[in-house]
This record gives sequence, C-alpha cells and structure tokens, in this order.
Amino acid sequence: MEKAEILRERYKNVTVNYVAALGQIRVIPALHSYFKEKGFKFHVDPDETANYSKQQIEFLKPYLSGDRRLGVQDFIEGEKLCNAGQKQVHILPDGTVFRCYYDRKPLGNLFTHFRLYSEPQPCTLRCGSGCDLDSVDIWKDGKLIHKSKK
Repeated sequence: MEKAEILRERYKNVTVNYVAALGQIRVIPALHSYFKEKGFKFHVDPDETANYSKQQIEFLKPYLSGDRRLGVQDFIEGEKLCNAGQKQVHILPDGTVFRCYYDRKPLGNLFTHFRLYSEPQPCTLRCGSGCDLDSVDIWKDGKLIHKSKK
C-alpha cells in the first residue's frame, strides 16, 4: 500500500491491476474492497493461460471490467505502433518500469529515474491480453486497430 500511495502522490491516475491466477482468485473480494476504500481503481484481469471452471467464471464476473474475455486471447502480431510507455507503463513491485507487460526492457525505476516516450513507438512484440491492453492504442499500417478502454 505504501508504494501505491507514493504513486498516487506523483501521478493522478493509478490503477491496481490484479491478475486472477487460479490459486489466488479467492482473495479478490477482499482486495477489491480494500483498494476501493483507499480510493484506488482496482482492475481484475483474467489469466490468459487459465482454464477457469464455470464456478470460477461466475465468481470473477462481478470484478472484471468487461474489457477482456476469459481465457486465451487473440494476439496482435507483426509490426505496429503502440503508445505503451507514452500513455501508460507497467510497474513491478520493486519499482522497475516497463513500457508494457510484454516488453521486458526496463525504462528505469519509479523510485530513481525513468522517462516516458513522447510519442507512440514501433513494436513487433506479440501483444495479447496482458494487463496493458486496455490502456493503449495500437496502429498497424497507419490505421488504429485497437483503442484504449480507459
């Protein structure tokens, strides 16, 4: 919580993303209440590799924002432009800042130094339902093919 508070002091729009891993979905109601009480957005993402039971799907439905399907997603492949790293970033608990979930080259560290991109960047990574997809715009061959949900 301390790290989330530091983020909120520096940046207005802070969302806690929680990936609904099969062994951890039971804690979602408590986490949802906790972060809501503290004034944070709490966003649950399905685990794109999970094979949820019907009971688990019903359990998850109230916490999903509707921007993802449950289970394995279609991937956006090939060369494209993406505003990950400009419009939003992926931050690990240790403060390491990445452009997105799929790009594992650090931009820096939240607690020391990092710089956002000034414009969308070329990308050839295989993008799927990582927790960034709802926050970015993606262009391919000059056309907007994916629009942010936020």
